[in-house]
Amino acid sequence: MFDIDKIKFDEKGLVPCIVQDYTTGRVLTLAYMNRESLEITLKKKLTCFYSRSRKKLWLKGETSGNYQHVVSLEADCDNDALLVRVVRDGAACHRGNESCFDDTMKIEFEENIMEMIDIYNENREKTGEILPRGSRLGKGQYMLYVLAILEDEYGKILATRRSLDKRWAAGAWEIPGGSARSGENSEAAVLREIVEETGLDIAKHKGKLIYSYKNEDTESGDNYFVDIYHFKCCFNKSSIRVNPDEVIDYRFVDEDDMELLKEEEGFLHYERIRTALGKL
Repeated sequence: MFDIDKIKFDEKGLVPCIVQDYTTGRVLTLAYMNRESLEITLKKKLTCFYSRSRKKLWLKGETSGNYQHVVSLEADCDNDALLVRVVRDGAACHRGNESCFDDTMKIEFEENIMEMIDIYNENREKTGEILPRGSRLGKGQYMLYVLAILEDEYGKILATRRSLDKRWAAGAWEIPGGSARSGENSEAAVLREIVEETGLDIAKHKGKLIYSYKNEDTESGDNYFVDIYHFKCCFNKSSIRVNPDEVIDYRFVDEDDMELLKEEEGFLHYERIRTALGKL
């Protein structure tokens, strides 16, 4: 139960508010609320902040149309900071970027990065076990992968070529996708993977889950479920910005092109993608 009377506003009557994308989990901005703006947020179910520079309230999206629809709002353990999860209508940043945290000033320590995954049983139910990605999975243990068929207005789909320094299938062609992280559902995972690999933010467009399958290889410990989603004509090709750490080339292909690429450099999940396309 959220109790506004328990929120500890600072000496200026403000409380910091972290805004997070409900679908992708990405942090969008850090803003401030006073009691009045928090009351408006709770009433309208739209984020409303207090501008410290302009000394006034501002309802996010009132001018730009980029409203943020509140899904949940919670306080931290000391009740002196807020976390708001939202579904957004557009850019969160005044510069037009998806997030105010846009990588312009960033450093990563790759040696400390360990991606964790949820473990599922053979009925695709989470077991509660969480392991580092790359762990050898035993019998009855599965992880979750997601793939995205991004179809343009001509019926061609976006294919990307894997970086040449990948440990597995370097230089092969594929469609955007990857493993779901711990705590992610299938849809959130596919939207994140699309953004990370192609720069395309299509969170407000509903993709359709068109095909799922299970792979079991107990000898190698390569056990997984795969969900394949379909998105049609919901992106601007000029907005594609591939991540050079993941992708070295991309193109839009039809099934004949895919077969050619499979013969020349390899095309991951080729047969499964064709099966999925046959369901459209």
